[in-house]
Amino acid sequence: MPIDPHFLSGEDGREREYDFLCPECDYNLRGLVRGSTCPECGHDPTPDPVDEHDPVDQDLPRGEVLADPSSAFSGPDEEIDLQPVCCSDCGYDLSGHPPTGRCPECDRPFGSARRREEGGPTSLMPDMVILSLKWRIGTALLLLAAVAFGLFSLFSLYSGRVGPGGFAFGMTLITTMWAVGSWPGLPGSLDAESAIWRQLRIGACASQALWPLSVVLTWAVFENVMHPGIGGFITWIFDLLAFCGLVFIILQLVRMTRDMELRVSSKRLTAALWVVLPAGLVTMSLPVPTVEDPGFVTAGAFPIIVLTILLLPMFTICGIVTLALYDLASYGNWSRRIHERLAERSSRIAEKRARLARGEEWVPEEDRSEAVGGLRSCDECGYDLRGLMNGATCPECGHVEYDVDGFVFRRARPMPGKDPQADPEDIPLE
Repeated sequence: MPIDPHFLSGEDGREREYDFLCPECDYNLRGLVRGSTCPECGHDPTPDPVDEHDPVDQDLPRGEVLADPSSAFSGPDEEIDLQPVCCSDCGYDLSGHPPTGRCPECDRPFGSARRREEGGPTSLMPDMVILSLKWRIGTALLLLAAVAFGLFSLFSLYSGRVGPGGFAFGMTLITTMWAVGSWPGLPGSLDAESAIWRQLRIGACASQALWPLSVVLTWAVFENVMHPGIGGFITWIFDLLAFCGLVFIILQLVRMTRDMELRVSSKRLTAALWVVLPAGLVTMSLPVPTVEDPGFVTAGAFPIIVLTILLLPMFTICGIVTLALYDLASYGNWSRRIHERLAERSSRIAEKRARLARGEEWVPEEDRSEAVGGLRSCDECGYDLRGLMNGATCPECGHVEYDVDGFVFRRARPMPGKDPQADPEDIPLE
């Protein structure tokens, strides 16, 4: 029989609400079945009366193992009527869908997507902008420029194979690509009908054209084409203005990712804003990488380590911006695919109805579950069900999958050699 550790120490310990004592010797009978003999004096105690305010179920025999564990749980006082979430336009059941998106039946936005489309306070990136080819090209140019800048800078620093002319030519191309992509990559919808935001956006995009001009002027000073004093001063002014525009562009990327609910990218960019100013000033004051010294060729081992540590924030910010631009580009491509598939849905349904009207048999499409994520694809049409709850109806063909304790049970397929059902009444088309 288990012994209370307080018994060995000569103390009964702190009394608890569910303690009951022997009426003869005051021995704490905690942990024993009520009605048991006191192990101290051998007395058969009488259980204390149960407090009517005891939160534990009074009908529950305390200290005994229940034959039916379900009796230990009591149901709620009154049943909760869970109303299904339906589309406000067509009444489609949206249970199991994400909290924001579009109705699979009528394409009406719901949740925060509806607020964006109706011109709410978060309509910085409407669908017409995200689906536009202009914005997707601008985002692709910015992404390509960010990746090229990081890779080319690392290569020129540590390889020692890039000369001043090659460094100037490469940086001119990369910064020109960044300057061109900033105009379509920062759409006018970010202005939110504010003249101040519009002027700041135009000024930031225009300032990015100073990056390639600064590189060309630095190369001209290095080749003694321009006076070092005048060229150095103009280059410093260009770099300062372009850097201020770059900070504003990162701020605009934060607003874009927040509006598009890319929370991880938004947090990264917000953190980068706190370090971009000191990191930029340190980088502009370092001797590398520049046209005069594009790599660690003339530096020793210790200067290389110190300069690498000082350049680490710059490359970290470059990586954060690259990941954010990749998320934006992926979001734009995903939105375009979903929009095109929804636009083709009515024609697919009409084609299926026409085939059934001609008396053709309806044959389920090939199972593509392994190609699109295992059990998270529809067993009938292969539609990707990732993001939907188990038991949800397939938005494409209406097939129902249900699960019990985590195991998914699918509707039985026709046995080989048997014709599948071809009754239109049994095939959900919409």
